[in-house]
Amino acid sequence: MHDVLGNLQVLGKIINLVTYCLLMFVVGKCYYAFRHSGGLRGQGKKSGFLEDQILEKIVQNGEIIAIKTAEAVDQKLHGKKDLESNTDDGFKKI
Repeated sequence: MHDVLGNLQVLGKIINLVTYCLLMFVVGKCYYAFRHSGGLRGQGKKSGFLEDQILEKIVQNGEIIAIKTAEAVDQKLHGKKDLESNTDDGFKKI
């Protein structure tokens, strides 16, 4: 009905998952290099791949996001400095 896994079985599953992920990374990297070398005969398309275009867009958007984030952080920091420089704390003195 309900299987209970032992510690070694759980460890084995984790090791299998890590190994599978590493193998997928290596196979993907080799496939990427194979495509960019032109394929089996070296005569295939060597530029203008979809994955390269996607990577360029990610880099461009990442730069834009980083600049906007830096500007927002600077505005918040300058806003806090303005609040800290304000000597009026809002309380009435008796």
